[in-house]
Amino acid sequence: MKKQKRQILILIILLAILGAAFFLIRVRNQKEAEKSQEEDTAQVKMLELVSDDIVALSYDCDGETYSFEKTDDVWYLVGEPDRNLTQTTVKAFAMQFCPMEASQVIKNVTDVSQYGFSKESVRKVSASTADATYTILVGDENELTDSYYVMLPDSQDVYVVDSYVISRFDRTPDSYTVVEESEESIESETSEDGQTEEVEESLEDDLSNESDFEESSSD
Repeated sequence: MKKQKRQILILIILLAILGAAFFLIRVRNQKEAEKSQEEDTAQVKMLELVSDDIVALSYDCDGETYSFEKTDDVWYLVGEPDRNLTQTTVKAFAMQFCPMEASQVIKNVTDVSQYGFSKESVRKVSASTADATYTILVGDENELTDSYYVMLPDSQDVYVVDSYVISRFDRTPDSYTVVEESEESIESETSEDGQTEEVEESLEDDLSNESDFEESSSD
């Protein structure tokens, strides 16, 4: 009888140990899954500059290279210093480097041309501080994921960057220029307003004449 009770007690202890071990394994697996998920969703920093430190920007667009330079906290287009730039838009361009993040990194790619990094198609975008110039290379767009493939010079890693970041570099200087109404446009609007007033006055006269006619007929 005592032997049977001892066996039952041993079984209970073993079950308790197994239950505790199962619980610990489950908790550990859950933590590892959460950690893995956080790593998958975490953004990878490619570059991290301070926006106030950026003094020059350069980018390729439609086969041309455009550059901006900052003097006394005012941005100018190189070659056209009199162009009236929208300062907040150029600053938004610079902010893409503060930091520039990727949603994914493809490590040690041997054939980067499959992502659009060939001499014919690759585009360069640069941001310069007083001490150094930082350049990224822009490859193909992945329309399915709404992203672009981006590389750093002298690296075989390919980064996946959201399209809205790269879209800042896919504009001509006109997109960074203040839109001013020309004198012809203003005169045209003034003329149209004058014509509208004349039409309204004519309609009012017609309605008045019709009213007088109806009153005359009724008499």
